[in-house]
Amino acid sequence: MNTTKKIALLIDADNVNCQLLHTIMPRLLGMGDVPIRHAFANWRKKARKDWDDVANAYALRGVQQFDPVAGKNATDMALAIDAMDLLHSGLYDTFAIVSCDGDFTPLAIRLREAGMRVLGFGEEKHAEAFARACDSYEVVKGLKGAEPPAPNAKSE
Repeated sequence: MNTTKKIALLIDADNVNCQLLHTIMPRLLGMGDVPIRHAFANWRKKARKDWDDVANAYALRGVQQFDPVAGKNATDMALAIDAMDLLHSGLYDTFAIVSCDGDFTPLAIRLREAGMRVLGFGEEKHAEAFARACDSYEVVKGLKGAEPPAPNAKSE
């Protein structure tokens, strides 16, 4: 029987520094298989340009979410909908959510209620409610200038 964890990685790229991925990805790859790597944002914004190299280095799928109304949570909603679709696929046992946003608290609770393991990652500025809703939450420091691993390199 295959006991490799199947991890779905969902990133709130509107609210976290892309440099966090240099720390997060090796950790996740050391835990299991990470076939789903979705980063949600309005990629048309110039502030997201720094994600290009990181997204390519870690084979992230950039999920475009336009801002139909300024200041609202369209990106958060898209991430939550994707999580529910993935949950109901039955293919994953762990969800890694990269965000500092307390709006993801109900999502983490719902995933845990469904028997999923929820790993949260973010920065020091994170919402405590979201951190408590996860099975574990790790404050990650961005490694500015860090080099991503070589293609297909395995994490120890």
